[in-house]
Amino acid sequence: MEALRKAVQSFPANPMAEKAEFHIGKLLIELGRYEEAVSVLTDFINSRPQSEWLDAAHLARGVAYHEMRRHEEALEEFNLVKSTSPDPALVSEASRMIDESAWEIYTVSDGLPSNEVQALALDGDALWVGTSKGLVKLDLSGGAPTVSPDTPSIGPLNVKAIAVGEREIWIGTLNSGVLRIDKETGRIRSYTQLEGLPSRHITDVEILGDEVWVASFGGVAYLDREADAWVKFTTEEGLPGNDAVDISLTPTAVWVATSMNGLAVFDRETKTWRSLRREDGLPSDSIRSVVATENAVWLGWYRRNSNGYTKYDLLQDKLFSTTLMEEDEIAPVEDILIALSDGEFWVATDAGAFVELPGVGWDSVDYPSKFEGARVNCMVISGSIVWFGTSKGLGRLDYGMLKRLRESGG
Repeated sequence: MEALRKAVQSFPANPMAEKAEFHIGKLLIELGRYEEAVSVLTDFINSRPQSEWLDAAHLARGVAYHEMRRHEEALEEFNLVKSTSPDPALVSEASRMIDESAWEIYTVSDGLPSNEVQALALDGDALWVGTSKGLVKLDLSGGAPTVSPDTPSIGPLNVKAIAVGEREIWIGTLNSGVLRIDKETGRIRSYTQLEGLPSRHITDVEILGDEVWVASFGGVAYLDREADAWVKFTTEEGLPGNDAVDISLTPTAVWVATSMNGLAVFDRETKTWRSLRREDGLPSDSIRSVVATENAVWLGWYRRNSNGYTKYDLLQDKLFSTTLMEEDEIAPVEDILIALSDGEFWVATDAGAFVELPGVGWDSVDYPSKFEGARVNCMVISGSIVWFGTSKGLGRLDYGMLKRLRESGG
């Protein structure tokens, strides 16, 4: 870049100086020096209004504003390019960046312990974020998330699951069992196999009132609060398979997704387990996620070259399945997450997200370019805000903003 600067200073009238000056701005963006990039590109735009690189400079300045989270200025640049540029490639890129304006990306530079975000839980004006190297509590009360000073210190544990109650935070880890954090005192209680956990490798934690259940690679368990110990269920106790990866609780049943043994169901009244598998109508025995309500259960499933979701209508005792990713997709199929919020049904895969809107139908959402090639690990929803935990950081989508941008044409 210094060579380009010297060339421009030494030969300002050279026809190549114009191109070099533009590329200095682009290089500054690639280096993360966004304020410098804006300054260089602004000088370029003001001094070379007839340049063939003018539209590209406006687009680049918009990208720099976007990275600085100055979204109004970024949108102004993108809309200018979209409405005036004769270059279809620039117009297409400007349109994509308009959609990306509804996203915010947070990484280790914003205070995350790791970019591998594996667990999320909302707690009023806070968001608990579990990563492969520890836990952080983000304060959302001021708009932009900030690291809360009262984040509990649990060290660089590999956090796989978080559940939030009125008085407690429950943390499931890989290799270190379960932690219970008292919200009032900050006291941390650790549980391992010595206290009855079926495994130290926890895949999910769910709570319903005072009830706490965990899923693990060795089965599932619930906490006997009086004994402060876990009551476990494995294949020896009737669980269809020990490979539990996700869990959902209702007042009448416990629903457990397994990686190879279909859906396991615990009837609270009879205290017995049963299973739902391919021979019962499921498209696959490999279930990644489960969300249960009083009248229906939704499953995210995968098989060798495809994935999809199934709705189990409990009132009709019928299964309704839809395939999402087919064999020609290049993204991994085993990451398929589901969530329900205010009548909306969300599905997240590594190839993109989808939402079914009541009375409207399906809409698709592309991930931002910084998430290209990322694995999607978790998702939580609060109103129009959707949070995605990925292998490349934490994503915040303002879906309401995205819809407004689309309706207005940017």
